[in-house]
Order: sequence, then structure tokens, then C-alpha cells
Amino acid sequence: MLQTGDLVNQAIQGDREALEALLGRYQRPVLSFVCRMTGRQAALAEDLTQDVFLRVVANLDRFDPGKLAGPEEEAASVRAARAFEKWLFTIARNRVRDHWRAVRPEVPLDEETGCPAAPEQDPAGAIEEAERGKALADAIERLPHAQREVLTMRIHSGLSFAEIAETMKAPLGTSLARMRYALMNLKKMLGTGA
Repeated sequence: MLQTGDLVNQAIQGDREALEALLGRYQRPVLSFVCRMTGRQAALAEDLTQDVFLRVVANLDRFDPGKLAGPEEEAASVRAARAFEKWLFTIARNRVRDHWRAVRPEVPLDEETGCPAAPEQDPAGAIEEAERGKALADAIERLPHAQREVLTMRIHSGLSFAEIAETMKAPLGTSLARMRYALMNLKKMLGTGA
């Protein structure tokens, strides 16, 4: 199995199989990210994710892994993978933003959205977990957009604060502050201490 960075480099050189494998590897993480950014609207998230991948394919020739690369001591394939991930999630973030600018709808929460969810557990535990998950999802949806965006990129997409700052074109301190305020607001909304 090829490393992500190797797939990136082969895809840039025109290898369609590498491109398909690369997009397949990121299908679920991007869908999950977009789903959370659209208020868990599964159909909309799927449409926007499809559009994200179409944009990736259309603009792959303009992608420069050296432009967004990390520290020089990292291996070239690791830098390529990190750069591709930043680029991909920037496209996803911008596509969701473009959508909301165009339609500006109310974002209803729907438990039957079909968004990726945690695997089921025992029935009693599943009900309790679902109630906690619903309360958390509701609280996240009530966060200001910038705080929700940082929280989603950090927790669900696994980006570092430096990567989030770069993706959002904001200072590192702003990303850190937004995360701090998001966590503080969630604690208030959920009534948890500490």
C-alpha cells in the first residue's frame, strides 16, 4: 500500500489510478468535515463533497506540494501528503463557504441525515450516547461560525492549529482563541464544569 505522499506525487504526474486511490482515501474525512460544516445535512454534504473532488481533479495540475510544505527535515512524501491535505481541506472549506454565501438558509438539524456516525453499542448505552451526541451536535451548531469551523478542523479533521491558521488565512493566535472560546461556549451550553 502506497503512502499518501507517494500517491500525491504520482497523481500530479498523471497517474489516474493513484488519483483514484488518493481521492478514495480522503472521501470519508472530507465528507465528514463538510457534513459538520453544513449542519449535518447529508444530501447537501454529499453534493458539496462531490464538487470538492471535481475541483481537486480540475486543478491538480496547479497544485504545488512545495508551496504548502512543512519543515524541511520531513521526508518529501510526508511534506507532499501534508500539503495535499491542507490544499484539499481549504478547497472543502471554501466550497462550503461559497454555498452558504449563495443560499444563506436556516440550518436544521436532522437525526436521520445519514452522516457518518459512531458504531452502535448496547441498547441502553446507545440511547444515552445518542442523547449526549445530539446535545453536543446542537451545541456545536449554536457556536458562532468561526468557532465551529476551528473546532471542526481541529477535532474532526485532525489539523494542527498552525494548519488551521494557514487554511483560514488567520494568525495562529486567532485560531487558538477561537478554539478556546468554542470550548468555553460548549461547556456553558452543555452545563459541564472544569
